[in-house]
Amino acid sequence: MGEQLHSRGQPEARRRAVDRDKELDLSVVIATADDAQRIASSLKRVAQFIDRNRIPAEVLVVDDGSGDRIADVVAPWLGRIERLRLVRSDQRKGLGAAARTGLLVAEGRHVLLAEVGLSAPIEDAGDLLESLEAGADVAIASRRLDGAFVRSPRPAGRRTAEAMFSMAARMMVPLGARDLFCGLLAFQRPAARRIAERARLERATFAVEWLALAERMGLQVIECPVRFSHNPGAKDTLSWTDFVRLDDLWKVRSLVNHARAPMPQPPAKLLEETSFVRLDRQALLAARSPGRMH
Repeated sequence: MGEQLHSRGQPEARRRAVDRDKELDLSVVIATADDAQRIASSLKRVAQFIDRNRIPAEVLVVDDGSGDRIADVVAPWLGRIERLRLVRSDQRKGLGAAARTGLLVAEGRHVLLAEVGLSAPIEDAGDLLESLEAGADVAIASRRLDGAFVRSPRPAGRRTAEAMFSMAARMMVPLGARDLFCGLLAFQRPAARRIAERARLERATFAVEWLALAERMGLQVIECPVRFSHNPGAKDTLSWTDFVRLDDLWKVRSLVNHARAPMPQPPAKLLEETSFVRLDRQALLAARSPGRMH
């Protein structure tokens, strides 16, 4: 990607449909649950990022059992995002399971996991992707580095919960990353697959496990400063119960402290267990017909 990531102001008329025979440079994964009212604004910014940088890319919206007819919101974007897919489960599995599913089905050389609302802006993802091009296996957005700028922080209660959970995580799990919940992570696809095949957590605290697995397997993890602005209309994906229930941390501690590296599970088995189903173009359009959505 290189210089393409810094190009700006490409006219709309210069957009090109993705050549399906060409390897995709990027998969953008958005894990969501009951976010139909917010997903459109996120897709608009993702589409602009892809267009501006002229990246051969796909976008995967992974829906965790929403009941808000999200397909009706996603389908109209098929005309703007050539490789747009909805991957969904009819039952709530957890955002961790949804995010893991996105990593398993992604086809791009690089995989970018973005939180709905894009508080850590996708416009700053260029630094993460350039880190991957330079050889990093994993790159994460951070509010804790020099050069980061927090225009609008998350609410005080959420910040307190993050700080408490992060402190507990570092006491129990070997982690080098300073910001665990900024909401933007990038992976080389082989690294994404290795992590997803070993990940087990299903709640929204999955980032702790993923980063611990990356370090356990000797993957290079880079943090990149970003501009951060909390979306006041966003609902928190991390609840107090996610933070105060420390059993997830004990699971991660046991996993990474085992003498042998965590053994992978076949992707087909993981996808079967979580029951996420990929809706391609025709299926997504058909799902919008009356009576077709569940």
